[in-house]
Amino acid sequence: MIGFRSETLALDLGSARTRLYVRGEGVTVDQPTMVGLTAERRPKVHSVGDEAQRLLGSPGGRVRAVRPVVNGAVADVVAAAAQIKSVMRQIGVGGLFQRSVRLVMPAPAGSTAVERESLQDAAISAGARRVYLFEQPLAAAIGAGLPVVEETPQLIAVLGAGVSEIAVLAEGAIIESTTVRVGGDHMNQALIAEILRNHSVLIDEPTADRLKRSIGVARMPQDGDGESATVRGFDVADQKPGEVTVNQREIADCLAAPISALVDALLLTLARVGREQATALVDGGLVLAGGGALLKGLDQALYAATGLPIALAETPALAVIRGVGIVIEETPDLRLLAQ
Repeated sequence: MIGFRSETLALDLGSARTRLYVRGEGVTVDQPTMVGLTAERRPKVHSVGDEAQRLLGSPGGRVRAVRPVVNGAVADVVAAAAQIKSVMRQIGVGGLFQRSVRLVMPAPAGSTAVERESLQDAAISAGARRVYLFEQPLAAAIGAGLPVVEETPQLIAVLGAGVSEIAVLAEGAIIESTTVRVGGDHMNQALIAEILRNHSVLIDEPTADRLKRSIGVARMPQDGDGESATVRGFDVADQKPGEVTVNQREIADCLAAPISALVDALLLTLARVGREQATALVDGGLVLAGGGALLKGLDQALYAATGLPIALAETPALAVIRGVGIVIEETPDLRLLAQ
């Protein structure tokens, strides 16, 4: 249970994962962003996190799995509030004390005013007294250890599940950024569509995600078809359970479109900055953060397309929440974040 002095929390409500950082303790909660709602006229919260995710892909019943956040934005305020409330209860925050909690939450730099308001509404509905939003690319850069307060510009790519952002930072602020609604979830959907089209086997999203993490690649393998894996699904032609073997060449082919979108966003961002800054960025290279940065060969694909040196942040999936965590550790007056 947190103490009164730890009433300020950092919470990253992502499309795929929800993470909580407590002052002096670090990341204490890391769970799927998923809520199970009862199939009623007025749905009730049945489960949150891992338990709710197990419902994904299961046959329809009295409980359905809902994604509170889609494409980096709150899609269901009630479900998002339930997710946040559940996370806070896991560290002992509830009842009257819950109303004293202040949350600092990352938000995509390219999010709209309506999307930011929905994120704040969900947190307030969950019981937070005050919500401060912090630019997600800046948080990732801080979490990755980049010298963001220096004059020399830094280039970072935050590759999430529902949204990805390319940003140029200097002197503690974002100079330029590009947001694309492309991420790990879209790669999963591309895999599902490709396997259905080529093999007439329908797999669910958890299966697609496991396939991507196990043998997914961003570039065509040099040695023929590369590695392969067998996955189970539903054979739509025979109308019964079936399985299919998929190789890395197939995966690289169906991930080409989302990766191309990331390359376009990167080149667009570089084109928007001045020549002097662009030269500095080329020399300094690009740092990859976010869970999407873990896709095998992505660094090589981006280097081949741009010529930029590519580096991977330490534990890229945690860069954003660690960055916001550093902010709450080192910012005594959170009102400064609202300026």
